[in-house]
Amino acid sequence: APLIVDTTDERNFVTIELLPPSDTLAHTKYFIGDTYLYLEYDPSLGPVYDIEKKYQGITYRTRGEKFRIRPEMIHRRIFIEQNKFYRKRDLEASYDGLRAMNNFKFVSIFPRIDSLRDTILNHNIYLTPSSRFVNDYGIDVNYATIDNQAIQLIGLAVSAKILSRNVFGGGENLDLNLEGGIELNLSNLQDPTSLRFRGQTGLDLQR
Repeated sequence: APLIVDTTDERNFVTIELLPPSDTLAHTKYFIGDTYLYLEYDPSLGPVYDIEKKYQGITYRTRGEKFRIRPEMIHRRIFIEQNKFYRKRDLEASYDGLRAMNNFKFVSIFPRIDSLRDTILNHNIYLTPSSRFVNDYGIDVNYATIDNQAIQLIGLAVSAKILSRNVFGGGENLDLNLEGGIELNLSNLQDPTSLRFRGQTGLDLQR
């Protein structure tokens, strides 16, 4: 019922004590049951697979003749463990860990209550792979003048970025960046004023 107070005529001091309803139920605690992880998941095909491997309480399934990424490497990124209490933060950490691998376009985790045990949560994890190779190329042209010296400069730069995912089968990513440029004085095209070449590579070992 609403509490109505009228303090128009005088001031009063009131102590209010709120008690929980006597029929309040305790929050149900769930345990982690079976977890099935689908690599190479294609939403148009559904959870189909050709081979499976069980590793530390999780069943890994994939299409094809072998696992594109070794289950042992993926397992490091999953924090929901069989027979332990279900915690939302473990589920969120698993999402973050799998996305951070930069090998999957989509990561989906679906918990569901076990059909025979109402305190057990089973999980299905679906991983849709990203393209194995990413290529990005660019060309940049610029023009500048130096008025007090009557100099006209034109520059040309080209760049290439290549990303190769899962180069050794453990989720490793190889990143290669190349850049080259030349600057010419329009009054003397045979003698470049500057040349620039730069290369950079990085390897993410998923450790």
